[in-house]
Amino acid sequence: MNSTKESGYSFGMLAIEVISIVFGVFLALAANEWRQQYNDQKKAEIAFEGIKNEMNSNKEFIEKRLPYYRAMRDTIKIILSQKGRDVGFNEVEIPGFHGINPPLLRDSALQTAISTQAFANFDFRLANKISLVYSFQENYIKWVDNYMNAFIGSESPKLRKVYSLFSEIAQVGEELAETYGQMAAINQFPR
Repeated sequence: MNSTKESGYSFGMLAIEVISIVFGVFLALAANEWRQQYNDQKKAEIAFEGIKNEMNSNKEFIEKRLPYYRAMRDTIKIILSQKGRDVGFNEVEIPGFHGINPPLLRDSALQTAISTQAFANFDFRLANKISLVYSFQENYIKWVDNYMNAFIGSESPKLRKVYSLFSEIAQVGEELAETYGQMAAINQFPR
């Protein structure tokens, strides 16, 4: 039987080799973890830029529609004061009316950030702010859809309901545009 001394190996050398291997594996794992964190951070930063761009686009879209909503609200208010509150929508001609023109707002950047798990790497406070804005947006869209369905579903809708629609769509749209603007003020992704 050969002992470690006879084969030229000592326990000290064996311990050094084992420690070297363990250290090398540990170093490789640490480097891989650092690389993964760097990649996750970059993915989150890109997702944040996409979300900001999408919010800016949605803000611009609403801001382009707001003058029409306000004009329709003001015009219909004048007609109601002249014709009475019970006048039907089909009984009058509304100058400048070319449909309700509901807002078409996107949320694809947020959905992509969530599905790629980039959103999971966001600071909680920032993720919460973004979620609140998109929740507001979603509620706004649902509210407009519900209002439109009630309007379309009625055989002879009253003009005052159309007035209410344009009043609310303008007021809440202004609030949503302001909320988008507050998010645009965040210039840098928090680290």
